[in-house]
Amino acid sequence: MFRRKHVLLLLLVLCLFVITLGRKAWAVDDLLTLDRALAMAGSGNPVLMVADKKVEQARARFKQAAADRAPSLGAYVTYQETGEVPVYYVYSDTSWTTPLGVARAGYQQTWKAALKLSHVLYSGGAVEQASASRRFALEAARAERERTGQVVYNGVRQAFFSLQRARAREEVSREALGLAMEHLRQVKAMYSSGVVAKNQVLRVQVAVDEARLNLIQSENAVDVAWSALERAVGVSLKGNWNLPGPSLDAVPCDIPAAP
Repeated sequence: MFRRKHVLLLLLVLCLFVITLGRKAWAVDDLLTLDRALAMAGSGNPVLMVADKKVEQARARFKQAAADRAPSLGAYVTYQETGEVPVYYVYSDTSWTTPLGVARAGYQQTWKAALKLSHVLYSGGAVEQASASRRFALEAARAERERTGQVVYNGVRQAFFSLQRARAREEVSREALGLAMEHLRQVKAMYSSGVVAKNQVLRVQVAVDEARLNLIQSENAVDVAWSALERAVGVSLKGNWNLPGPSLDAVPCDIPAAP
């Protein structure tokens, strides 16, 4: 009996350990980092998707223009069927009123197959110029896609760090409210003892109200920052992801020599 209790206790400890590890793993998996936000923007942002489709369209047009210079071979098959066998009447040289009989004029079912080979021998440079024009259009679409990607990724970075700053301001506002409320409690205690005057209590009460208003504004700023990040990324984020805590250490940043 004593050994059985030890086994049950060991199993309980192992279960708690596994649950703790699972929660940590889920928390890490739900953590929204900047790299994840950029990856989701690259695959889900509608602006980038439109730019990718424009590149594909320009590439298809360039291939079509390049194909016009190559020989083209086409195969054609047709089928025709009539209600009855086509015939015509046969008359004699002396009598045109009474036919001698009928002659077959075709077939009731007809199949036709053909091959068509075409090649441009001379176009006055029109085909070459069209191909070059489509190639330049493809390069322009690729450059536009790269510029659009830079704008989108820069917007995601700005929105991400703006959200982190808004969350840090919210935390500061919440701590300031806590300090103001503690100050008010102490002032009220001193007022009840006759140490301070009533105007001091009212002054601290005003400070508490201002701190509470600042906290409300900070919470609204966090909601606005979440919406801005969702617009930049292109997918819904709030409620589905957790953000890392604000970093207190400055991240080293290398400045390029020739920006």
